[in-house]
Amino acid sequence: TNPLVIHFLLGNSKMNLSLDHLRQIAISVDDIDAAERFYSETLNLPKLFRAGDLLFYNCRGIRLFISKEGSSQTTLYFQVPDLIVYRTQLQDKGVSFNDEIHCIAQMPDHDLLMCFFNDPWDNVIGLMQEAPKGFGANL
Repeated sequence: TNPLVIHFLLGNSKMNLSLDHLRQIAISVDDIDAAERFYSETLNLPKLFRAGDLLFYNCRGIRLFISKEGSSQTTLYFQVPDLIVYRTQLQDKGVSFNDEIHCIAQMPDHDLLMCFFNDPWDNVIGLMQEAPKGFGANL
């Protein structure tokens, strides 16, 4: 059964839309090892983990996501309680999304869902939801 259909049948389609929970900021660098030394040793940020060319730091609850190369733009990630509802409401306000809702990672206790759009100045904005385990497999 498609979770999108179940979601709307449950009647959870009207929420007060507010993107006020900044969860992650992404930046790119050309030398991931130098970035790890700088952010870990010079700035003394608490590192969550490194996975290949991806670094994650905790900045009082906001993740700093550093990747090697990629976009030179900063990406803001907002955590939302219901990605389907927020996406629908933003589309109703004229926002055009770059992709469909998709599962980025299946974590031990949840599935991390995301989708992205650009603001009028072409900055990337991501919406993210920590969905119940197994939800992302059906998208």
